[in-house]
Amino acid sequence: MSFKTLLIHVRSDLASDDALRTAVAFAQSQNANLIGLGARARILVEDPGLAYLDGATLQAIVDQEVRDGAETHKRFSTLTQALGERAHWRARRDFPTTALIEEAAGADIILAGLEREPSDVGIDVPTIVCESGLPVLALPPGGDVVRLRSIVVAWRNTREARRALSCALPLLKQAEQVHLLQIAPVKDADEAWGSLNAAVAGLARHGVKASAETRPCADGAAEALMDEGQARAADLLVLGAYGHSRAREWVLGGVTKALLAGSSIPLFLAH
Repeated sequence: MSFKTLLIHVRSDLASDDALRTAVAFAQSQNANLIGLGARARILVEDPGLAYLDGATLQAIVDQEVRDGAETHKRFSTLTQALGERAHWRARRDFPTTALIEEAAGADIILAGLEREPSDVGIDVPTIVCESGLPVLALPPGGDVVRLRSIVVAWRNTREARRALSCALPLLKQAEQVHLLQIAPVKDADEAWGSLNAAVAGLARHGVKASAETRPCADGAAEALMDEGQARAADLLVLGAYGHSRAREWVLGGVTKALLAGSSIPLFLAH
């Protein structure tokens, strides 16, 4: 298994350009195709109140939408020249999150920039993670390339973590160092070793040599994972997302939410 088709939402602004450059570099490293999706709902759908404007003003808004779409396509074409025929453009008149989920049918993985400023034309990464059916590579601001020398896997013996480990296998095979870490309540730390050892043995059968540890922690699991990632100079954090159900994690402030908000390391998320 390998990632041969990547999917990313593209906009005509500098923040989107940064994520796209990273996606191009990642596509090159994986010898993969990259699908760029330009998507935005019609302005009258986003803001029905504009329907009361006069015809000339409405036409000007529509014309600007067309120009924005053409500019987005142009930026994609310019930034993906190195991929040649492996770069593909799609355009949809729909809300970006909805459009990205629909386009996921033709992809192996979705790349998403973690833009931590509000945006009315961006995507909702948690929804993409939970509803696309694909792993998501979330890219923090300011990155330029996803290296795969050192990967830290956030482990718990749950469906989401097992799926993340399986989905990330093509990348784990490329890494020089793979480390499985379980942040467990103090009372559960010793019991975690059974599933950790099984996961390490399973990876070994795929040719992946991994180390493992448990770390007792009463709270602050996200901070502990980020600290471990920094200590190991990790290029990627792999985790199963929304293990407590998305609704509960958003209410309680889960690990996934904290990592999406604060990680400076790219995240490989699977649900």
